[in-house]
Amino acid sequence: MAKKDLSTGIDAAIGSAISKRGRPKVHTHTASAASAGLAPGLIRATFVLEIVEHDRVKALSYWTRASQSEIVQKAITKFLTDYEKKNGAIAPLPEKVEL
Repeated sequence: MAKKDLSTGIDAAIGSAISKRGRPKVHTHTASAASAGLAPGLIRATFVLEIVEHDRVKALSYWTRASQSEIVQKAITKFLTDYEKKNGAIAPLPEKVEL
């Protein structure tokens, strides 16, 4: 007795259902999840600070009625401006450097 080909029967239906499980392989978004909800030109970053420095930034933001992000942005901008005045322009990263 010859073996029956069941590829058109229930096995085929179950096999096709199993192979279609999961999310589609199409990527619909181009921005990273970290930049979701941010204005264009901004990036979300995480930094580690000493507790004392964080407390000072927090107090300064309270007394100046500015956000902590604004305080840190101003501090970084001032640091980079002062650095470039003293040392010249900062060269951009080489193209093949992965951070």
